[in-house]
Amino acid sequence: MQENLDQQITNNVPEFFFVWDLARQEIIHLTQGLRDYARVELTDSTDYERMLDFVHPDCRSDFEEILRGFSVAHAYQDHDLRVNEDKYRAKWLNLKSFPVENDQQEIVRVVAHISDVTERKEELSALEEMNDKNESIIRILAHDLKNPLSNIMMLSQLAEREVSGNNQPRALDFLKVIQETGSHMNALIGSMLELMELSDTRIDLDMHNTDLISQVNNNLQHFAAQFSQYSIKLVTEWPEEPIFVVLDAQKFQHVVNNLISNALKFTPPNGTVTVQISREGKRVLLAINDTGIGIPSDKHDEIFEEFSNARQRGLHGEKSTGLGLSIVKKIVELHQGEIRVDSTVGEGTTFTVILPF
Repeated sequence: MQENLDQQITNNVPEFFFVWDLARQEIIHLTQGLRDYARVELTDSTDYERMLDFVHPDCRSDFEEILRGFSVAHAYQDHDLRVNEDKYRAKWLNLKSFPVENDQQEIVRVVAHISDVTERKEELSALEEMNDKNESIIRILAHDLKNPLSNIMMLSQLAEREVSGNNQPRALDFLKVIQETGSHMNALIGSMLELMELSDTRIDLDMHNTDLISQVNNNLQHFAAQFSQYSIKLVTEWPEEPIFVVLDAQKFQHVVNNLISNALKFTPPNGTVTVQISREGKRVLLAINDTGIGIPSDKHDEIFEEFSNARQRGLHGEKSTGLGLSIVKKIVELHQGEIRVDSTVGEGTTFTVILPF
């Protein structure tokens, strides 16, 4: 009677269940849904072999231990198991079991329910990774803000003494350094907040069809004084007709501004910065080339990391927050694009942003 009942359940329930017989210590039934989940070439395998095949090889011994551990005392169990990804669609399964009694109220079966928890596990893993990353960033940020803040406190005390001693010019020098230090700290905090916003999976982009040439040209106008001050030549190369790309224009201007700013920072006087925009099939390319100091080849990937050790002062004394290129990369990727760097020490650097057309 019990066998017939088990068979009816497993034949008609679409969920993923299997039944474990305590006396025989083996799987006696699989639901049709669980059978259908297995690939065709496995249909001739025994139920037990098929269930083992579900589990990732690294977890197979654990799964066998769970099965053998089913008993009257351990009928209730709850486990997450990695799946054999080469053969099944999921990556993680959850197994929950509960007892089944016979007419004499003896526990004779264990029914195990299997559910796909891949999405939950991946979300949890992403949250843990983000939490670890945020903790690391906060530690670095605290370190980077501590020294400038100490300098501000010290300089303000020195300025106060100089003012009291009627040494106004020296006090003004101290106040200028305080302003510059405070400005750098403010930029660092602003970049940090922007990076956190871009890392939020719920971020919404304000996407519109935008003339990339017009936007880049407008951005360049803001740097005219610096090109003149640093004696750096600007060359622009793009077609006369507009090139439209779907962009969040406000966020993308950060990409252009950062790459132009970097080119200016690391290009010596009488150097050249060239900005090119072109179409290549179904892609639009924005390339910013400079004749600056270049980036060592072993630092090409590292420069896109937060607080990269590859950061350095500009040739004109500019400080770096160490976050600019990581923000640029995130914005480009949010636009389904990619950014590449090609650089030779002593010859210059080219950053190329590739966007879908």
